[in-house]
Amino acid sequence: MCLGFVALGLLLPLAFPSAPFAPYRDAVSRAIGDPHTLDLDAARLVSGITGASIAGKWTLHWALVRFGVRERYRWAWRATLAGLNTWFVVDSTSSLLGGAWANVVMINGLPLALVLPLAWRLRESCTRDPEVAQPAERSVSRAAIASGVLGVGSGIAIAFAIDTPIFDAWWQGLSSAQFGGGAVPSSVHALVRYFAGPIGGSTAGQCVMLCFVARYAIAARSGWAWRWSAISVLVWALADSAWSVSARGAFNVALVNLPAASLLLAPLAWAGARQRAARA
Repeated sequence: MCLGFVALGLLLPLAFPSAPFAPYRDAVSRAIGDPHTLDLDAARLVSGITGASIAGKWTLHWALVRFGVRERYRWAWRATLAGLNTWFVVDSTSSLLGGAWANVVMINGLPLALVLPLAWRLRESCTRDPEVAQPAERSVSRAAIASGVLGVGSGIAIAFAIDTPIFDAWWQGLSSAQFGGGAVPSSVHALVRYFAGPIGGSTAGQCVMLCFVARYAIAARSGWAWRWSAISVLVWALADSAWSVSARGAFNVALVNLPAASLLLAPLAWAGARQRAARA
């Protein structure tokens, strides 16, 4: 299930115009008031950002299941539920407040319906206590948790504050890149607001799971923890950047992807360097 959602996220800009998404596109068109907007580069940009955020989150879900839940760690089971529920609450609340009801009605129930029954069956199997934390890893674990907390905050800001001055530079970048420096059309503004919930919710969910991994697995010097946490960040950052550049959204790479990825990857790279030094 996790890998299926990773694939969906990576291919979302290609899947969005397809027939299975027609009811959802119709709902988006009605909400933003201009069907033509869905043919603009802005729509490809937003769908690319959304899909990359989904792919990054579900990559980390997969790693938690593969390396944590499969080993019956209680914390890993809780982490994947925390990531799923954080995404759902942030995404759904933002979507309902912004009039994006189709996100909740047509999209958000699917991951819950597919994943929660599996997680429920595993609840009695995941009883194993976490590995003993290594005192030497306390600093790097705390640094990774701190970057994850900032990531959660950024996801919440995207979901609920995309219309505020916090994101003025991003809107100016969109204006310069795609509208000749003029005003961003109201339909494009509404489109971005429509997808702010999925983007922010996925970002917050992924970073909640990063905090769990840092607290329990990186602290215990588990080899997979820093590696797959970093891979999940790179899946998001590289896919997001690729779709952004293809949709005349290089400003998004400079303003969001590079600083956010650097913030999240720095403590993970530190953890990897410490583990290599310890093995040497």
